[in-house]
Amino acid sequence: MIGHFPVLIVPDDNFTFKVTTFRGTEGLWELLKRKNVNTEVGTKADLKTFKKLLVMANAHLNKYQHGDNINITLGKKFRDVIAPLLAKPKGRCVESALRRKWISIKESLLLLLADTL
Repeated sequence: MIGHFPVLIVPDDNFTFKVTTFRGTEGLWELLKRKNVNTEVGTKADLKTFKKLLVMANAHLNKYQHGDNINITLGKKFRDVIAPLLAKPKGRCVESALRRKWISIKESLLLLLADTL
């Protein structure tokens, strides 16, 4: 299972996830099955496919819910594989600016509410 979705293994080490069939390479199987991943086995294509699977299933999110926060763990696999895959480029983008603006508005509203109580 990836997230809440089953994985069907088909002949020739391939597998079907949702309605898409993926080629099961040694590196991709390493990423899917192991907690301590040997990163030397996989290729960039394996990492790209692994990221696609995570996003398709929302497997990297809390409760596997779209729009929820990333489920951050202290595990080696998260630190070495998943976090770098999902890292957004640093810099001032619209999304982070909007998030900062929303947080400051939310904090102001909470302070106003606290003063009225």
